Amino acid sequence: MSRIGGVMLSGSGRERRLPWREIQYASLDFETTGLDPSRDEVVSYGVVPVRSGRVRIDEGVYRVVDPGVQVSPKAVSVHGIRPADLTGAPRIAEVAGELRNALSGSVVVAWTSWVEAAFLARSLGGRAGSWERHIVDVRRLAAWVSLAEAGKWDGDATLEETAKRFEVPFDRAHHALWDAFVTAELFVVLATRMEQRDQGEAGRIMWAGRTGPGPQAAATRA
Repeated sequence: MSRIGGVMLSGSGRERRLPWREIQYASLDFETTGLDPSRDEVVSYGVVPVRSGRVRIDEGVYRVVDPGVQVSPKAVSVHGIRPADLTGAPRIAEVAGELRNALSGSVVVAWTSWVEAAFLARSLGGRAGSWERHIVDVRRLAAWVSLAEAGKWDGDATLEETAKRFEVPFDRAHHALWDAFVTAELFVVLATRMEQRDQGEAGRIMWAGRTGPGPQAAATRA
């Protein structure tokens, strides 16, 4: 276990040698006022657990958060959360305990790790770099699996494009709970494919999802 921002995270030490299905994961998505963590704020978050290799949407957590700043029309057009929807919503500091509890004891999974890491640091404390080292980036994991199966690097694909490629249902983008759910479903599909290639150790999957292949890797595919 490792502690960051008051959260005990799984996925270190002997846990890395276990089959991936024996580790608990928490798929996280933030919707924000923008992508600059030095000035932007969280407007919603969704967390969906993955336990014993199964996505538990019934245990998912979703919260709309008052960012304390004006939400621009551009941001509203992305995530659909209007200023009126924020009336009476708590500030992130008021629900930090809920978010910590939703992540506690898990390996964090996210579509793009640097975004979630930056806003986790902003919301819960700790260093963004420390958070990112403990997040499985599903975009990178998908690129790794794509390279292994087809010799093709597609690390620039969107969540929607990747979901469709791996036959994961996709309904709408930029809703925190739904994106966390799709990311969780993708993670399970990708981890299962690595398992089928005798790479189902938790540490191996976490490593692939934290590093991923670069474009040059296609030329040196093993």
